[in-house]
Amino acid sequence: MLPSCNMLLCLLVWVTAYGNTLTISSTVNSTEFVSDPFTGLTINSSCENAYQCRGKLVCIDGQCKCSENYIWNGTRCIEEKTFNSKCKLTTECDTTLFCIYGTCQCAQMYYWNGHICVSKKTVNDTCTNSKECGGKIICEDGVCQCLVDLFWNGNQCIFKNLNGQSCESSVECAENLECRESFCQCSESEYWKISKCYKKKDENSFCNSSIECKASLQCRNNNCICCDKDYWNGQFCERNICAVEQCMNGGKCQISGNRHKCECVYGYLGDKCQYADGREKDFIVIFHQAHGSSSPRILPAINRKSEINIFYYANNKNASVTLNSADNTYTLDSNVLMTNGLHQAGAEIHSNVLITLYGFLFVRSQSEGFFVIPTRFVSTEYLIPSFTPYSTTRRSVFSLSSVYSNTIVRIHFKIKDGTIEYDNMQYSNSQTLTLVLNKYTAFQISHTSDLTGTRIIASQPIVVVSGNLYNQVIGIASIQPFIEMVLPTNQIDNVYVIPYLKN
Repeated sequence: MLPSCNMLLCLLVWVTAYGNTLTISSTVNSTEFVSDPFTGLTINSSCENAYQCRGKLVCIDGQCKCSENYIWNGTRCIEEKTFNSKCKLTTECDTTLFCIYGTCQCAQMYYWNGHICVSKKTVNDTCTNSKECGGKIICEDGVCQCLVDLFWNGNQCIFKNLNGQSCESSVECAENLECRESFCQCSESEYWKISKCYKKKDENSFCNSSIECKASLQCRNNNCICCDKDYWNGQFCERNICAVEQCMNGGKCQISGNRHKCECVYGYLGDKCQYADGREKDFIVIFHQAHGSSSPRILPAINRKSEINIFYYANNKNASVTLNSADNTYTLDSNVLMTNGLHQAGAEIHSNVLITLYGFLFVRSQSEGFFVIPTRFVSTEYLIPSFTPYSTTRRSVFSLSSVYSNTIVRIHFKIKDGTIEYDNMQYSNSQTLTLVLNKYTAFQISHTSDLTGTRIIASQPIVVVSGNLYNQVIGIASIQPFIEMVLPTNQIDNVYVIPYLKN
């Protein structure tokens, strides 16, 4: 049985009294043994055992110190205070805590993890609540993030840049702004006003500046509108093709959706109404010399009744005739037929309605017809087309007549063989014959050779017909007259319209 403390004390006294020394090592700690609080060694004094230290001080590493979870308050050891405990001095708080505004708290940029203060977490660190995150950082979706108006610059959360401020990426820009061309800006479909982005406005919306308007709209007279030559297609201003690609010949440009179309007036067609269908009211008809008893005729192609007025050059005679869709041919006076040289031969024809006109050299079983070019399409320059005569009696021939008086005509001959005689002069290949024609005057010349390629240039518009008195193309078929009205060179194209002709 172990002796009690009182017995040990008596033994110590007894041994001392008789002059002998007994050393007793105590294993009693500070919580089991409390010395007199007012006697003994004080804090940080050198010691050999706890009995030498005052109060709750214990001898640790040769010095009197407070035991674990106790701190020295200046006079004695008291229990150490934990997080959020009331305090007056930092020395009262746990080792990692500070006395701040009367309570034990972690220092700034630290948080209490339940045991000690640890450094607060930074952006993108995992977290359970915002207290774990650093300044201006919140815990969102389990991750530390900057507040909505801030961004992480690599060291701290700072305020996002506003409209017009420089940037390197869109994360640096305020809400709804994006980094474009190194500046924070609204998206292309929005504009900045005062402190935020607004949707850009549609056509005809009220505006104060063009920046408020969508796409390529402009703010004019406080309305978002397109430029004069553009139109709104529902999404952006598009070039008004009607203002650039205008319709011809009286056609009207219509825009439907994102396409345009020329609405042509009667008698015209094509995407720009650039082609006439050959229907007109005024014509000049001439025929070159015919073989035998050919009858000159006209055929106005129309599907309704028409009034035709005819003026004959030869005798200044006027004639009027009514034609209907069932019987629309008319035989002209024979004085419209030409012979070589200058003559008053031909006719002016006027219709009260638009018609397509054809001319015919009618010989039973050997007739020939041609399309009559309306007067407004005739011009000043022509190239003669023809066929090589099958024999010397089947001559090449062309005739021409002027629309106006005092018209200078130059004929540059292309003759395969021989010469042409006119007015007691001989003209060979590449030579030029010059004439002056008045209105209602016609000229004809013929040759046994092919005259194809002969060039005619006039100072004012003229009409030209070309062909053969009669001919065979390859000598197989029977002979017949050849005649066609020659297109002026400015009408030669890569698109042609088949004119109307009733079956």
